Amino acid sequence: MSKAYDRIEWVFLTTILQKLGFNEKFVKLIHLCISTSSFSILVNEENSNKFYPQRGLRQGDPLCPYLVIMCMSALSLLLSKLVEHKKLSGIKIARGCPIVSHMMFADDLVIFGKNTVHELENVKKALQIFGCSSGQEVNYAKSGILISKNVHHHLRNMLVRFLKVKSISQRDKYLGAPLFIGINKNEVFSSVVKRVCDKLNGWRAHTLSVVGRVAFVNHMVTAIPTYLMSVLSLPITTCDDIEKVMHRFIWGASDSNNFYPTISWQKICLPKVASGLGVRRMKYFNDALLAKVGWRILIEQGSIWVSILKSKHFPFEELL
Repeated sequence: MSKAYDRIEWVFLTTILQKLGFNEKFVKLIHLCISTSSFSILVNEENSNKFYPQRGLRQGDPLCPYLVIMCMSALSLLLSKLVEHKKLSGIKIARGCPIVSHMMFADDLVIFGKNTVHELENVKKALQIFGCSSGQEVNYAKSGILISKNVHHHLRNMLVRFLKVKSISQRDKYLGAPLFIGINKNEVFSSVVKRVCDKLNGWRAHTLSVVGRVAFVNHMVTAIPTYLMSVLSLPITTCDDIEKVMHRFIWGASDSNNFYPTISWQKICLPKVASGLGVRRMKYFNDALLAKVGWRILIEQGSIWVSILKSKHFPFEELL
């Protein structure tokens, strides 16, 4: 969605809150919170006259993310109705798992369906209905369509022209994670190693002690792959490449010279209570983050994503 916070109609928001079951007093309080704000512009070091918005939410307001999610739930319900009336097929990745028609994260949306003009027309009409009601607009410049490689190129081009969006490839990403991994995992995750190298190369010229380098690695560098590691299992080769870059940086080595460490990498990665420096081993760190996903599977048994994973990977047994 384009400028999701700035375009929300207040009437639509209050209607959604009422439909969700909030009492009238609460709805009025929310309306007062979002409608009594005012703005002024600083021009030549002087404040202009105040003006009052007629729609939209202020970014940075603690309430705004929740209000946006409530508004987007109307679009989610609209797409679910399309599936219910056989106007959108969605996907079903395994027997016994629910049909997935869309995935939504704040104002980012992925819709699944068949490669037919009829389904695209239904989706486009649903987006137009939602836009007219809520004030939202689809950002077609940042949208794309992923079509199976088995589809004929004439049909592919026709679908792209119909939606007026770009055709995305299997190498593109969604929310920072690759859409497809494929056989060559090292190539897919090479960008993570490059980001770590770029982060460290920016500090090559700075004078840092060994303690400073270790602190920088522990607090800054290990944070770069954390997001991907929390949802995907990185190849061992990628983890080793990241550790090699970290190892060279700690000992002050550059690309043009060799280095001769006096302490093994295994000892450096030991906890501080065991006379190490507490540098994380990437593979173990990855396993620990993925273990949190396993814990969520155990405690969120009623979630749709848990039902899909169980139907796909362990349909006849429990995780533990």
